[in-house]
Amino acid sequence: MMMKLYLDKSFDVLEAENGSAGIDALTMHGDVSVVFLDLNMPKMDGYDFLESLQAKHTQKPADIYITSCSPRAEFYGNATSRGLNTDWVTGYYEKPFLMERVLQEI
Repeated sequence: MMMKLYLDKSFDVLEAENGSAGIDALTMHGDVSVVFLDLNMPKMDGYDFLESLQAKHTQKPADIYITSCSPRAEFYGNATSRGLNTDWVTGYYEKPFLMERVLQEI
């Protein structure tokens, strides 16, 4: 919610309550350029989101930034063991992070 409030100042923001809704939002809005993906979500976590996205697309449809309390190395280890293409991840932010830094990078 805080990210949305911050990003709404500069961007048109779509918000999805879980990974499944996020997949639906990407399908309905083909012009999404950036996805902020939390690994811990209800219904469909970030790993399942990436798996579903990679099953539907041959190329990543948007720049994907992971936000998580988990260490970066843990994510990459888990993603690799699940057979996910980690090249689809543009950036990784461990919480807490500074939104100013995120905006500079995107």
